[in-house]
Amino acid sequence: MPTFIPPAAKKLTDRVTLDTVIDVLEHYFDLSAEGSVCQTRDLWNVLVEAAARNAYIETVCNDLATAPDSNTVRGYLTAQLTPQIIGDLKRRCNRALASQLPTWLADHPKDVAFDLHDVPYYGKDDDPDDPDCWVCRGEARAGTTRFYRCATAYVMHKDVRFTLAVEFVRPGEDLIKILKRLVRRTKALKIRLKRGYLDKGFCSIPVMRGLLAEPDLAIIMAAPIKGKTGGTRALCQGRRSYRTEHTFRSAEYGELTVPVMVVRTRAKRRDGTAKWVWLVA
Repeated sequence: MPTFIPPAAKKLTDRVTLDTVIDVLEHYFDLSAEGSVCQTRDLWNVLVEAAARNAYIETVCNDLATAPDSNTVRGYLTAQLTPQIIGDLKRRCNRALASQLPTWLADHPKDVAFDLHDVPYYGKDDDPDDPDCWVCRGEARAGTTRFYRCATAYVMHKDVRFTLAVEFVRPGEDLIKILKRLVRRTKALKIRLKRGYLDKGFCSIPVMRGLLAEPDLAIIMAAPIKGKTGGTRALCQGRRSYRTEHTFRSAEYGELTVPVMVVRTRAKRRDGTAKWVWLVA
């Protein structure tokens, strides 16, 4: 796979970082604007700023003196980033990510984390029978139960995150298939998987059954602490961490008993003080 490497700069500055990021994005993604008040570079400036600040497009357009109106930006994005091209968009994302990975990541087996990410959706067009629908249902959060969902695989090295691959999730899609595609993508990058760490979003009986069918894949999966007196909350007792077995139950998928680790550890509050918390995996 050809790798796009922007020209190296002698000194890393904010402007050099911004220009380098945009150079990579322009190489892998077809996004353009040719209006009198909004050019292609304006689109990328707004999008990179929004991503870096984890902010809304409206906020960035209001804060940047030379930015076009947010409705203008959204108009270009809506016209060019349609639901029908999401498959191609995913491939472009993975090529861009792969192009920027350091070669030494493949030197030794790595611990790889797999996460699910939900972005709140407040629109109305979310017919699950529509083949172009990408709006998933989930537990209520941020004033909605509907989300755009993606899964990522990444490596943490000295507090730096290297994202390896991304998968966009359709409503009702089998998460074990999503996970296997991420694992295949990781292996295609010549990165050997020492151990996989899954976040709570993957914790379900179908996923656990799928993982039990892959004995060569070492996985640690976080489990949500649920139940008032039963469930995984009942395991959070005592003063020490321990190992045991727990039976997960589902009206749709039946029961499954698996080994679990119940960990009692200290976490910091926002004010800097510490508290004891339980983790189940």
